[in-house]
Amino acid sequence: MRASSACLLQSTVRLHDIVFPATGYLLRRTRLAFVDIANLISFAQRSRDGKVDAYFAGYLPEEVVLLFFHQGTLVNAATLGPVAREILPIDEAVRRLKAAGERGEGLYATADAAQLAMMYGASAGPAELRFVNPSDPAEMFPALMDERYSGVLEFISGGRVNYLQFDEGQFTGGYLCDRAEDVSVPSYLEAMFTPLADDSLPAIAGTLLHPPSTVPTQALPSQLRMYREVVERLVDAVNAELNDEGTRRAHKSIDDVIALHPEATYLRLEAAADPGSLAIAANALTQALTAWVTDLLQGVEIVLPTSAPGLLREATRDHRHVLHGAGFYDTLPWTIDW
Repeated sequence: MRASSACLLQSTVRLHDIVFPATGYLLRRTRLAFVDIANLISFAQRSRDGKVDAYFAGYLPEEVVLLFFHQGTLVNAATLGPVAREILPIDEAVRRLKAAGERGEGLYATADAAQLAMMYGASAGPAELRFVNPSDPAEMFPALMDERYSGVLEFISGGRVNYLQFDEGQFTGGYLCDRAEDVSVPSYLEAMFTPLADDSLPAIAGTLLHPPSTVPTQALPSQLRMYREVVERLVDAVNAELNDEGTRRAHKSIDDVIALHPEATYLRLEAAADPGSLAIAANALTQALTAWVTDLLQGVEIVLPTSAPGLLREATRDHRHVLHGAGFYDTLPWTIDW
């Protein structure tokens, strides 16, 4: 397979050259044609050896697709490309990997959960591209010290991706790609700027980011469908009690909570987006549903005092076990007696 010349967003780093830090390899880089993605996901879920924090990197002609695993469970996905770095719906990420079997490569590696969160955060944003002076790229580090920067610097040199943590401008640790144990961190970083055999500098890119503490679990399409069903049932129940006022009140409640919970827009009854085409964090979706239900039923109780528990019980009865597991009932201002 001929190596792609596509470069990472706003950089000269070739996507084909990108290598992430790893604590070990479950599958060394090989052609995707030799990798059964469905079997790999099944192995991660069922095998004791697969129940680890890990990532799968798929090198496609125009992008690198990442799958994130937490203790063997596929929880999220992302893409790195020439025009965007973004989170992908898991189904779409798997589809792209399967479709590129003859034109791509892939590897499966273990990594610390904190590193996976940094890899995820670099695509989830907000991230800030850091200008690297080609004539003096090393000046970036003193500049971060002067700025008293706190956060993570994703630093790529010659394809090797490194994640450096800073607190008030001081380097506190991180994850370095392929650093030998007998090489000090300063020596390793200094080598990142060493000219190549032809005296040219390696392709370098820097990005500042503030990643989450862990990779969030992406909502399954079935979860979003279930939440929309709960919304529909609750609206029907309010309509029955308030002479078809439920639909109007439901729209108003979504508008009320959407600033703090933008995921609420996907709960609208008229939402046309296919659940399989959306990349939404499961906990954020649950929080949006809880906020919407609370806003809606607090308004209803002004007219029908103490009605909320009964309306909720009937609207969520069929899905109460799944909703309980998701933490839906935990922060509601009412107690539901079953």
